[in-house]
Amino acid sequence: MKRYTIKDLARLLQVSPSTISRALSDHPDIGDKTKKRVRQLADELGYKPNYLAANFRKKNSKLIALILPEINMFFFPSVIKAFEEKIHQAGFSLIVFHSNNSLEREMENLELCVQFSVDGILLSVSSQTSNLEHLSEIAGSIPLLLFDRVIPNDAIATITIDDRKVAYQAVEVLMKKGHKKVCGLFGAPNLHISKERAKGMQEAMIDYGVTPESDFIIYGTKKEVMTQLINLFDVSRYPTAIFAMSDDLLVGIYQLLAQHQLSIPDDVAVICISEGDSPDFFFPKVTYIKHSGEEVAERAAQMLLQLIEKKPLLNKNQLIEPQLVMQDSV
Repeated sequence: MKRYTIKDLARLLQVSPSTISRALSDHPDIGDKTKKRVRQLADELGYKPNYLAANFRKKNSKLIALILPEINMFFFPSVIKAFEEKIHQAGFSLIVFHSNNSLEREMENLELCVQFSVDGILLSVSSQTSNLEHLSEIAGSIPLLLFDRVIPNDAIATITIDDRKVAYQAVEVLMKKGHKKVCGLFGAPNLHISKERAKGMQEAMIDYGVTPESDFIIYGTKKEVMTQLINLFDVSRYPTAIFAMSDDLLVGIYQLLAQHQLSIPDDVAVICISEGDSPDFFFPKVTYIKHSGEEVAERAAQMLLQLIEKKPLLNKNQLIEPQLVMQDSV
């Protein structure tokens, strides 16, 4: 079907496009007879306003973009839901982009944000993103906020948790239970979030007089991490406790321990950083540090809306305070 424009309506009614535009917006300068003719023709032709073009002219799209590095069943779904609800209440609509952990795709998504004239961007960086040079120009023209996977900086606002502190807190639970052989599972090694959580784990062990074993600190994708963990088990290098930095890795741990007929927590203790739902899916229920996607999204929406409204942030680098939830896996 042909999409009719204001120019088409103007040509058919032999009036100017500005007359059509003002008639459709019920401008008082346009007579009732003309308004009726315009609306009748618009209805007959199925005319729909081109909001994107109109918003581009106004430089106000009422769109906010959310760029995610991956889409799985953990953390990010609750971020999407809570963030959309908050910005919708403020009169904005959400566009979700997926970088698939690719810097090139991340840059393509950012270019689309510029083309769509979005009013703000919430971004969690890809595993290939090592610096923020590609964001410098955009950050100067579109309000931008980094969350969860961030790169520390002084120019772009961020919201995250204190990754090192949270990992320390989790592993300290294991140390207080007397564990000496603790294995830590982490994401891509170049990510700030992975580095900080690994540092927190090692610092907790050292503070309790335990020397971290290098092959018990594992980085990579879920598949890579689980392959390395399986290799340890195949040569009978069993940890007495496992710390997982995410829900995604937690699922793999339970599958592996079940295959080796190891019980939790009698043979191996398990603790993780979690959004909060998956620990209750397992038996026994998992002890975890709650990193709420909903709380992150609500705070992120508040911060980004302030930036859009050109209101200064009292603190550009905000931290969420997660809570320890003791259950049955330690």
